[in-house]
Amino acid sequence: MMAISSVQARKAATILAVAASAAAFSVFFCMFKHGPELPSAPQPARMEASAGAPQERKASGIAGGCAEKQWGLLVKCQDDVKALYESMGGLGGLGLGAFAEGYAAYKEGVREGRIRGGKFMLADYTQHSGRNRLYIFDFSENRLIGAIKVSHGAGNGRRGMVDSVSSMDKSYATPSGLMRIRGVGRGRLQGWTLDGLEQGNSNVFKRAIIIHAWYTPSASSPSISRPTAGCLGLNEGDACRLGLPLSGNEREHALQGWKHCGIYVYFPRRCATSLNSSPAKSPHENHD
Repeated sequence: MMAISSVQARKAATILAVAASAAAFSVFFCMFKHGPELPSAPQPARMEASAGAPQERKASGIAGGCAEKQWGLLVKCQDDVKALYESMGGLGGLGLGAFAEGYAAYKEGVREGRIRGGKFMLADYTQHSGRNRLYIFDFSENRLIGAIKVSHGAGNGRRGMVDSVSSMDKSYATPSGLMRIRGVGRGRLQGWTLDGLEQGNSNVFKRAIIIHAWYTPSASSPSISRPTAGCLGLNEGDACRLGLPLSGNEREHALQGWKHCGIYVYFPRRCATSLNSSPAKSPHENHD
């Protein structure tokens, strides 16, 4: 009985071994024929599709948050400039837009090392020449030193208002943009020389556009200013009172406190003709 059982057991084991080998061969054959089993393509596609909308909303939310943050910084910056503008007091006809543009030019010029920080002049050529439109600041103390009249060139306009700006030779016009004080004046008109710091006024020194004493009415006079050949003409007395002597020995001494300081001539760029103004009649100022 035991012998029969042993034989049957061996047969059963042999059958199981053969069956296992066949099963293994079948699995190997399937893998060889069809490759290893992988998730079907539709499954990850469905997963990505289902996750797509929330991811887009999240990205949109992040972008919106950044935009709000950037706008918030921009608004804060504008508020700071507005607060500085309002803190000056007594700026007369100088608008916030002109102040902001000039102040931005000042900050950028100082940051890039093109002008010195502290004292700064802003000429607002949107105002009539009968008004005090040259503003002198000390931004190291964030204060207005004073405001006086300044003449513009005959090529800018002849009825007290500037209608264009130009840096073209023989245009007899004052250019706009950022400039800096270079040194003492030359020729029969003394004053201070200027360097142009923008593409549209880069030939300022070559043209001998300077700041000098001129037949410009005093700050208290209602009269309009006589045009120059493109220079910035100041009333000598007013200039001296604000620390800008333009002739005599005091000019050399005062220059040390103003050398490389900036001056910005504001005139809306959408109105400016820059290098394309046609020549105008000279006002008998032969240094241009």
